[in-house]
Amino acid sequence: MILRVPEIFEDSTNALSKFKYNYRLSREASVLDKKYVEVYANCDKMIRPVTYNLTVGKEKWKLEIMSRAGWSNSTTLYLIFFGGLSLVLLLTGLTIVLFLLDERRVELKKLVNKDGLQSDVRKQLGFVLNDISENLPGAFMIYRADKEDDEIFYANKEFLDMAGYENLDELFKSTKKSFRNLIHEDQREAVEVSIWN
Repeated sequence: MILRVPEIFEDSTNALSKFKYNYRLSREASVLDKKYVEVYANCDKMIRPVTYNLTVGKEKWKLEIMSRAGWSNSTTLYLIFFGGLSLVLLLTGLTIVLFLLDERRVELKKLVNKDGLQSDVRKQLGFVLNDISENLPGAFMIYRADKEDDEIFYANKEFLDMAGYENLDELFKSTKKSFRNLIHEDQREAVEVSIWN
């Protein structure tokens, strides 16, 4: 039987060329000598090729394949690197902004709790509570409703008059800034039940 060897591999080598691969087809020089002799190739130099060992009849063949552009595509690596770096920088920036916003939120919360909505906090919140409260009909107060840790923040003049206090500081001192302390002890439980249920 006579084989014309690159013709056996002709379809494969044409497909490799079409898809922009370099290849080298070699066969074993002799059974005693394990060296391969190049039979057919479409390039001079192969860098880290993928190697396939084949046996046709009693002969051993080696097909080496490599992308024409090489196995590393530096453009893709640069895109991946700079894309990843941009993503990391963006996420870092967003994280810093979130930390700053949270820090600002904590500062405002401390000011509100500390000063009972006094002028600095009111200005930061964008309104003057005293101006609004003096023009509203009726008595009202602002407090944190919490079963264990309630706190009075503000009461308008009508509320202070109705409760018998001259000013907000007197209300804070007398009640220790607690809404519970405004309610008579005998009625405290019933009022709390009506609030929380």
